Amino acid sequence: DLCQKEKIVLVVARLNERIKRISVMLKVWKEIEQMPQYEDWKFIIVGDGESKTYYQHMISELALKRCFMEGSRQPMDYYCRASIFLMTSLFEGFPMTLVEAQQFGCVPIVYDAFESLKDVVINGRNGMIVPNDKEDHFVESLTALMADDDSRRKMAVNALGDCRKFSQENVCKQWKIFLEEICQRKEKR
Repeated sequence: DLCQKEKIVLVVARLNERIKRISVMLKVWKEIEQMPQYEDWKFIIVGDGESKTYYQHMISELALKRCFMEGSRQPMDYYCRASIFLMTSLFEGFPMTLVEAQQFGCVPIVYDAFESLKDVVINGRNGMIVPNDKEDHFVESLTALMADDDSRRKMAVNALGDCRKFSQENVCKQWKIFLEEICQRKEKR
């Protein structure tokens, strides 16, 4: 229910700085916290991993007041409540958390750092793609989405529809067609 969305920016990830680069999001959030028009928004990090202590220290050093580390949790309730999902991964195979976020109408903002991204996010339609390592662009994209309820809602609706291509039913159909084609080729030999 998109009407139940809260002013929450969410990350669901394994806490591994080398791959996930959550430090970038914390720096971005520091800028957001300095903007009074977004004082009713909060940033939630769900996950655990070897960089947890590093992120806790960084949150303290940056004096972030509306950033919360929830630890390892089932993320579904967070996806349901959150309006925006962030991803700054250096690389991903197929980013399941990105699809999960879209399945709950949580609009993603993602660094353009891995090939499979464009299979999931269509920039401006069902999320936002930010040039890799452009922190200032990330801040601009996040504040634009936070400020524009209508655009955020449209992207959430599009995300809900677009991610259906990854449903079990659709993927099974594609596999069935693929396997039938292989069998037909084999029979022709």
